[in-house]
Amino acid sequence: MKNWFRLIMILTVVVVAFVILLFVGCAARSEIAELTAGTTSTTSPGISVDPIVDETTTTSTTTTTTITSTTLYSAVGVLDTSFSGDGIYTYSEATVNQGAKCVIDGVGKIYVVGATASDRADSNTYDFAVWSLNEDGSVNNFFSGDGFYSNHIADQYDSGRAIKIDNSGRLVLAGTYTVAGNYNGFLLRLNSAGVLDEDFGVAGIVTLGAAGSDGIEDLIVDSSEKITLTGYYNNKLAVIRYLADGLALDTNFSDDGVAFYNSIATSWGRRLIINSTGSIFVAGQTGVPAVPAVLPAHNDIVVAKFDNVGGLDTDFGSGGIFIYNKADKNDYGWGIALDGINVLYVGHGQKANSYYNTMLGRLAPRGDPDIVFNHTGVSSLNSEGTETHAYAHFVGKDNQGKIVIVGSAAGQVLVARYNSDGTLDTSFGSGGVFTRALSSNAKAYDAAFDGQGRIVVTGYTDNLAEMFVMRIK
Repeated sequence: MKNWFRLIMILTVVVVAFVILLFVGCAARSEIAELTAGTTSTTSPGISVDPIVDETTTTSTTTTTTITSTTLYSAVGVLDTSFSGDGIYTYSEATVNQGAKCVIDGVGKIYVVGATASDRADSNTYDFAVWSLNEDGSVNNFFSGDGFYSNHIADQYDSGRAIKIDNSGRLVLAGTYTVAGNYNGFLLRLNSAGVLDEDFGVAGIVTLGAAGSDGIEDLIVDSSEKITLTGYYNNKLAVIRYLADGLALDTNFSDDGVAFYNSIATSWGRRLIINSTGSIFVAGQTGVPAVPAVLPAHNDIVVAKFDNVGGLDTDFGSGGIFIYNKADKNDYGWGIALDGINVLYVGHGQKANSYYNTMLGRLAPRGDPDIVFNHTGVSSLNSEGTETHAYAHFVGKDNQGKIVIVGSAAGQVLVARYNSDGTLDTSFGSGGVFTRALSSNAKAYDAAFDGQGRIVVTGYTDNLAEMFVMRIK
């Protein structure tokens, strides 16, 4: 009997203890819920917060990157007046100031490549040029002492056409120079302070030196720091690959480092992009010879796809080539970007009234027009009868997955944003379009998206008088 009584007492104590613990736990949860109800999120609805590079320090062997969180937003299509005071930076210290391409580094510094000259009429005075700005649009005086670098590659015309940043934070640049009227391509490399890297190529410079005319329009530096270029080589659209040190072509690519589109007439590559499997897409143009009494000589847009070792991908388009022509008039391809498994290309073409109009197209994976995109695979801004020119030179995807094109229309800077189906995004600018007049006829040639989703645009005004950089938010 005593044992039973002792057991009942123990069970009673256990049950009472359990009830007490349960009561305390519920009270604590209730208090936490009340405290939580009194707080609000610091992130606004619809705004994503992702890490971006805040500071990069480069040493001789490693690159250290500090990551912070910064709010990303989708640009709405207005000038960002926190940039250079009014949203626009201009440079007009020389007679010629031409901005061609731009790139933004991990801390928001902007680099623009192009040309400068003391005498517009004298090609011998044209020099390769690089400008650098801080994130706020002020001059980056750490770069070359005053934010400006120039180099005279040869005795005649020099022009910078491409710029990228490699894994070590160095600027890899390319362009075209002339000797005795013949065009040639060149590469050079600068460190972040704007000093020529003499360990690259021969005394810091590489020249292509094809038998015929050659020039470079765009480049990409891969993870192994090999440099892939596009432009023209012996007057043909080409993809060229150099080893990281610039001393030799990569003979594992197309046997000799140079792959061609063997067009009937002169052809050019304007831009290139490389996908995750190493396939290379190039947008440009190809000439079409006249057929007397049948066909006038003209240019067509071309998109070429090469595999990772330099062969044309015959599963794409016709033998690796897609060609767009409208009514046997001049069409020019200028930009290219990936859109998932599809490919975007941009340029401009002549209408029946001979005025140019923007052309944005999307290709399906096998190189056919994607008819989901604006029902035809192509979208244009101006109607057929509009008597103003509109040109497009750049296409890219912003941080919200929208499609952005950049160019000029009626002498003004043009930025337009599209939805994935090829319709204009009416939440941007005025009905999907931003335009801005400058001091004279403005031509925008390139753009880049900064870490906050803002659009940085570069180009030049009429007669190459001013190089400009503007930022749109």
